[in-house]
Amino acid sequence: MLLDRFRHPEGVAVDHMGYVFVADTGNHAIRMISPFGFVTTIAGNGKAGYQNGNTSTAQFTYPAGLCVWRDWSWWPYPNPIDNDSLMYYNGNGTLVLFVADTGNHQIRKVTLVVRDDNITLSRNITSLKVECFSGRCHTDLNQEMEPRPGYSDGSRGEARFDSPRGITVSHTGDVYVADTNNHLIRKIDRFGKSLTIAGSTKIAEQNSFATNNHLIRKIDRFGKSLTIAGSTKIAEQNSFGKELEGCPSPCLTGTQGQKDGFALDAKFSFPNDVVISTNQSALFVTDRHHIRGVDLRTQTVATLAGTDHESDRDGFGAEASFNQPEGIAVTADGSIFISDSASCRIRRAFYNTHSLLQSTCFDTLSTLFRPSGCSSYNTPTDTLGMKVTSRSHNIYYNYNHRQQASNVFGEDYIGRGMKDCVGSPPRRVVYYNETSTEALVSERLVINANVIDIREDPNEGTVMTVNCPPGCNLTIPQDNIVVIATKEGSVSMYTEDTPICIAAFHSSHVDKYSGGLVDVVITTLEPEYQNLNSSTTQAKKVLESGQFYKLVSSSFELSIHTISGAPSTLTESSCGFKDAIPSQRAKVR
Repeated sequence: MLLDRFRHPEGVAVDHMGYVFVADTGNHAIRMISPFGFVTTIAGNGKAGYQNGNTSTAQFTYPAGLCVWRDWSWWPYPNPIDNDSLMYYNGNGTLVLFVADTGNHQIRKVTLVVRDDNITLSRNITSLKVECFSGRCHTDLNQEMEPRPGYSDGSRGEARFDSPRGITVSHTGDVYVADTNNHLIRKIDRFGKSLTIAGSTKIAEQNSFATNNHLIRKIDRFGKSLTIAGSTKIAEQNSFGKELEGCPSPCLTGTQGQKDGFALDAKFSFPNDVVISTNQSALFVTDRHHIRGVDLRTQTVATLAGTDHESDRDGFGAEASFNQPEGIAVTADGSIFISDSASCRIRRAFYNTHSLLQSTCFDTLSTLFRPSGCSSYNTPTDTLGMKVTSRSHNIYYNYNHRQQASNVFGEDYIGRGMKDCVGSPPRRVVYYNETSTEALVSERLVINANVIDIREDPNEGTVMTVNCPPGCNLTIPQDNIVVIATKEGSVSMYTEDTPICIAAFHSSHVDKYSGGLVDVVITTLEPEYQNLNSSTTQAKKVLESGQFYKLVSSSFELSIHTISGAPSTLTESSCGFKDAIPSQRAKVR
């Protein structure tokens, strides 16, 4: 069957030469796309089924996830002369695909021997082999078994999965699987042996995995069961006495839920995809409306972002929300990309440690805060005056603008829009009335002195995280600090020309010996705060400065940002197919 189109493709992986491998789910096939866009079907014939073999004979059933690995390991093979011993062969960089064959409830292995031309980027596949890697692969007599859902750890033949979807592989060849309908995260070693590493199990109800018995049964008043119609047979068993047709003993199943903690006590709810971190120490899992983390060193599970309810809000950790996220990938710089399925958005997540403004002890707002399109310093970079993404290093523009909606731009549109630059720096013009010594504030703009009723937007609420070096334990002139009273207590505000890291030391947010992270929140002191300053000098300073900042402890939570996908509006769906600049006005489906 000639496959000239894709049908509901899901999993994607890229190899060292830039070739893209796709799990063409609806076509039950694995496709390869060259760097020049040429598509080749390398396994699967377009029909659902189960068959190992080569390009022309292999069959899959709704393959969903795949990952690519270059085999540089030494693998054991039976010695053809002495069956009791093993011989080891080097993989020599052989290209290997691991496929979550969802409909067959198996993990399949596709081994490709390729000849690449590094100059022309052409590729010739000299041989290809599709085989079962784990999940009822064969009996003890090496006979293939019919694919069947279930749950069991063990060897290639003993292990069972139930509709696995997500899959990832470590540098050493360990495969991790999101066993979706079992609500578990599984690990498969290079020999195909499966082990549950996260998620809890329980004794299954016997009929949850039982096969169709095709019988008519009678139960008397005492609960005794009797077969009254239909034929029976002895169930096929392997050498360990485990029933192959029903649920392997002990009959267990995964437990659905949402619980953090020790890995084997944690609970997942239909985990969809999994990816290993850049440093190979953790897994990231898309799990219902959450992003979960599995720490492979401490064997713990934590919810990194998302809530129990679907939504599409950006922010830190539990402040962010998703709507049935599916695919997840990690790049070399540690950024995490998520396809937020029902919201029709592409989201990006990262920790502060991956995106910091490395500061000196003497950096100020003006030396660090130079975002494109911000109203205080530079002109917009595009004709719409909008930024492509809210991430520029780790600055969140107009972060405190919340709960503001538009029929055209959707929710929180102010936080996403960059206003025109109307002056730099954003200082208020102070003048004195001829008949009074009282200081008054002129709202005249720097670029248009004829306008007196509009003042420049100083990016109130913008947040950025700064990485301060050690040794910033210097003093700050008292005139650079304003202390105001709030309902939560006194808060120190610093003028915009105050060095940030010195202020961070002054406020005890960082240690003088080790330095550290601090969040800088840009703010403007409103007139009512001026009455809280007893000094006339301080009151004058507030009027002249206009823009201040305060410091708060930096968050180590995962930060979520929408990088592509239009917001929902009252008149138009956010889903569709539309290219646009900036990408936050594009539509995906």
